Amino acid sequence: MNNNSSFRDLKVWRDAMTLVEDVYRVSARFPAIERFGLTSQIRRAAVSIPSNIGEGKRRKRQRAFLHHLDIALGSQGELEVQLELARRLGFTATKDIERVMNRAAEVGRMLNGLIESLQPDQTEQMCRPITSHGGLTASDYGQGTTDYRLPATNKLTPST
Repeated sequence: MNNNSSFRDLKVWRDAMTLVEDVYRVSARFPAIERFGLTSQIRRAAVSIPSNIGEGKRRKRQRAFLHHLDIALGSQGELEVQLELARRLGFTATKDIERVMNRAAEVGRMLNGLIESLQPDQTEQMCRPITSHGGLTASDYGQGTTDYRLPATNKLTPST
C-alpha cells in the first residue's frame, strides 16, 4: 500500500462514507423519542468508521493505521447490532434496514481484508535471528553466543 496515498483513495473509506449517508437517511425516520437514544448512537457508530480510517491513514506508522482500522471494525460491529435492534423494534421499513445492514457487512469484510493484508506475517517476525537488528548478536545482550530462534512449534530452542 502506498503510504503517500490519501484515505480518500481507499475504497473502504468511500464505501464507509456512503454507509454513513445511508444510516442518516434511515435513522431520520426513527421515532422522535429516539433522537437522543438509538438515533444518536447509531449515527455516532457509523461516523466513527470512516473517521478512524481517515485518522489512521494520516498516521506515520502502519501500526497506528492498523490500530485505527481495528477501532473502525469495532464501530462497524456496533453499528450492525444497532441496525438489528432498530429492525427488531420496527423503527423503519425492514427492506431499508436490511439494505443498510448489507452495506455495513460489506464494509466490515473490506476492513477485515485490509487489516489482514497489512499485518506482518507473525511467524516470519518471530523467527528472525537476533542479528537482524543492527548486526547485534545474542552475546551483545549478555546471553552467551547462542542464537535463539522460535521454530513453528513456538518453543524456544537453541539453533545449531
